[in-house]
Amino acid sequence: MARLDDPDVRQLRRLVRSLKERTPDVVYLGDSAVSLVSPTDTDRRTLVDMVMAGLEPQTDVYGLHGAGYNPAMFTQYLRAVAGMATPPTILLSLCVRLGTMPWNRHPYFARRRSIDFMREVDLGRPARIRAAFPRSTGTEWAEHLARRHHTWVGPLTVGEYTRPLKDPEASGFSPAESARLLYAYHHGGEVEQSYLDSIEELGRSLRSIGCRAVAYQTPVPVQRGVEYFGADFSTLIRSNFAAMEAAYRRGLGPDAVVLQTGTVCTTDEFLDPDDGSEHLNQAGRAKVATMLVHGVRAARAETRAVTVLPPHGGRAPVCIPEPRVATPQRQSGR
Repeated sequence: MARLDDPDVRQLRRLVRSLKERTPDVVYLGDSAVSLVSPTDTDRRTLVDMVMAGLEPQTDVYGLHGAGYNPAMFTQYLRAVAGMATPPTILLSLCVRLGTMPWNRHPYFARRRSIDFMREVDLGRPARIRAAFPRSTGTEWAEHLARRHHTWVGPLTVGEYTRPLKDPEASGFSPAESARLLYAYHHGGEVEQSYLDSIEELGRSLRSIGCRAVAYQTPVPVQRGVEYFGADFSTLIRSNFAAMEAAYRRGLGPDAVVLQTGTVCTTDEFLDPDDGSEHLNQAGRAKVATMLVHGVRAARAETRAVTVLPPHGGRAPVCIPEPRVATPQRQSGR
C-alpha cells in the first residue's frame, strides 16, 4: 500500500510554506541522530533543541531531519532556499553509515523515490508538493538481501548479516558474536562513490545558493568498534570521513567548514552502544551541540577559516542552558 502523503515530501512542502512566512537564521538538515533521545535521559531535548538553546535567543532555527536523511535529500531541500534575498546559514550532518552499501542502496532508507520526486516538483505550487509511493517490492528486497557487503567478517550478503541479527539465539550467535556482526554490518564498509558524488553535488548547491554552511560529522561509536576489530575500525571510519570531506570541499570550495565531530564521543555518550547506531544520549548531545554552536556562531559572523575544538580542547565552552519550564521554544519545523 502506498503512503498517502510521503513524509519526506511533506517535509519539503512544510519548508516551502514556512519560508513564505519567515526567514530563519539557520536551517538545520540532519539524520536521525538529530531526532532521538534516550529513554533514560532526564534532559529530553533533541540535538536541534540543544543547538537552539546555545545560540543567541533571537536566532530563528528551522530543523528538518529524519531517519536516513542523506546528502542527496539535503540538496533537494535546499531548492526551497535558493533565490532567497538573505539565505539562512545551513547546518548539516554527514553520516558515514548512510554511504555504505547496505544503506546507500537500501530499498527504503536510500529514499530514492522521494529524491526523484523532489528533484522535479514545482516548488512554486506548494499544494502540489505531495506524493504517494508504492512500497518496495519483494523483488527489490530480494535483490538487496543478495548484495555482497565486504567487511572484516567476510564478503557476506546483506541477508547473511541481517537474518542472524533479527534472531541471534535461533542462529546460534552469542551476544558478543552478534554485536561483532552488527558493528561490521553498520560500519565495516567503505562509502560508495555514488554517495561521495551526492556530497559533492550538495556542496555545489550550497555554493550556487551563496549561503554560509557548517557541515559536521555524525559521531560514530568508535571506542566500541575498536573493541571488536582493533585499530582497523578507527582507521576505516577516519578514512571514510576524509573521503566525504574531500568530496564536500570539491563541491563547495577549499574553505568549506567541516566540524571534526565524528570520533569525539565516548562509548558512554551513545544512546545504546550495543545497537551500533550513531544516536546519542544527553551527554553526547550536549558535547556535540557545544561544537555545533561554536561553528554556527563563527559562520554567522562570516568567519572564513574556522577550527572548532572539543570542549576539552582549550576553548571556552558554550553553555547549553538547562530547559526552563513554560518557556516557549522557537519552531524547529519537525
